[in-house]
Amino acid sequence: MTTQKHSPVEQLREKASHIRHDMEDMGQITKDVAQDTLIHLRKNANEYYKQGMDKAQDMEKNLESNIKKHPMRAVLIAVGIGLVLGAIWKRK
Repeated sequence: MTTQKHSPVEQLREKASHIRHDMEDMGQITKDVAQDTLIHLRKNANEYYKQGMDKAQDMEKNLESNIKKHPMRAVLIAVGIGLVLGAIWKRK
Protein backbone atom coordinates (compact mmCIF):
# COMPACT_ATOMS: atom_id res chain seq x y z
CA MET A 1 0.00 0.00 0.00
CA THR A 2 1.50 3.30 -1.04
CA THR A 3 0.88 6.42 0.89
CA GLN A 4 0.59 9.49 -1.25
CA LYS A 5 1.59 12.73 0.36
CA HIS A 6 -0.31 15.74 -0.78
CA SER A 7 1.41 19.01 -1.33
CA PRO A 8 0.74 21.75 1.22
CA VAL A 9 -1.47 23.55 -1.30
CA GLU A 10 -3.58 20.43 -1.85
CA GLN A 11 -3.81 19.90 1.92
CA LEU A 12 -4.94 23.50 2.33
CA ARG A 13 -7.59 23.11 -0.37
CA GLU A 14 -8.84 19.90 1.23
CA LYS A 15 -9.05 21.52 4.67
CA ALA A 16 -10.80 24.56 3.20
CA SER A 17 -13.31 22.25 1.53
CA HIS A 18 -14.00 20.50 4.84
CA ILE A 19 -14.38 23.83 6.59
CA ARG A 20 -16.80 25.04 3.92
CA HIS A 21 -18.94 21.93 4.31
CA ASP A 22 -18.85 22.28 8.10
CA MET A 23 -19.93 25.94 7.80
CA GLU A 24 -22.79 24.97 5.48
CA ASP A 25 -23.91 22.33 8.00
CA MET A 26 -23.69 24.85 10.84
CA GLY A 27 -25.72 27.34 8.80
CA GLN A 28 -28.45 24.76 8.21
CA ILE A 29 -28.48 23.78 11.87
CA THR A 30 -28.70 27.43 12.89
CA LYS A 31 -31.59 27.96 10.48
CA ASP A 32 -33.41 24.91 11.89
CA VAL A 33 -32.91 26.10 15.47
CA ALA A 34 -34.20 29.57 14.56
CA GLN A 35 -37.29 28.09 12.91
CA ASP A 36 -38.00 25.85 15.91
CA THR A 37 -37.58 28.81 18.25
CA LEU A 38 -39.93 30.93 16.17
CA ILE A 39 -42.58 28.19 16.19
CA HIS A 40 -42.21 27.88 19.97
CA LEU A 41 -42.47 31.65 20.46
CA ARG A 42 -45.58 31.86 18.29
CA LYS A 43 -47.21 29.04 20.22
CA ASN A 44 -46.40 30.71 23.56
CA ALA A 45 -47.56 34.11 22.31
CA ASN A 46 -50.89 32.64 21.23
CA GLU A 47 -51.32 30.95 24.60
CA TYR A 48 -50.47 34.16 26.50
CA TYR A 49 -52.86 36.12 24.30
CA LYS A 50 -55.68 33.66 25.02
CA GLN A 51 -54.94 33.73 28.75
CA GLY A 52 -54.91 37.52 28.72
CA MET A 53 -58.22 37.66 26.87
CA ASP A 54 -59.77 35.20 29.31
CA LYS A 55 -58.58 37.27 32.29
CA ALA A 56 -59.84 40.50 30.72
CA GLN A 57 -63.25 38.92 30.11
CA ASP A 58 -63.36 37.66 33.69
CA MET A 59 -62.46 41.11 35.00
CA GLU A 60 -65.16 42.66 32.83
CA LYS A 61 -67.76 40.22 34.17
CA ASN A 62 -66.67 40.85 37.77
CA LEU A 63 -66.78 44.61 37.28
CA GLU A 64 -70.22 44.42 35.69
CA SER A 65 -71.43 42.20 38.52
CA ASN A 66 -70.08 44.60 41.17
CA ILE A 67 -71.70 47.57 39.44
CA LYS A 68 -75.05 45.74 39.40
CA LYS A 69 -74.70 44.77 43.07
CA HIS A 70 -73.60 48.26 44.22
CA PRO A 71 -74.77 50.88 41.70
CA MET A 72 -74.45 53.86 44.07
CA ARG A 73 -70.89 52.94 45.02
CA ALA A 74 -70.00 52.62 41.32
CA VAL A 75 -71.45 56.08 40.57
CA LEU A 76 -69.60 57.67 43.51
CA ILE A 77 -66.31 56.05 42.47
CA ALA A 78 -66.78 57.26 38.89
CA VAL A 79 -67.54 60.81 40.11
CA GLY A 80 -64.46 60.74 42.37
CA ILE A 81 -62.22 59.60 39.53
CA GLY A 82 -63.71 62.27 37.28
CA LEU A 83 -63.02 64.99 39.86
CA VAL A 84 -59.41 63.87 40.35
CA LEU A 85 -58.74 63.71 36.60
CA GLY A 86 -60.45 67.07 36.09
CA ALA A 87 -58.27 68.65 38.75
CA ILE A 88 -55.12 67.20 37.21
CA TRP A 89 -56.03 68.40 33.72
CA LYS A 90 -57.05 71.83 35.00
CA ARG A 91 -53.57 72.36 36.50
CA LYS A 92 -51.87 71.81 33.16
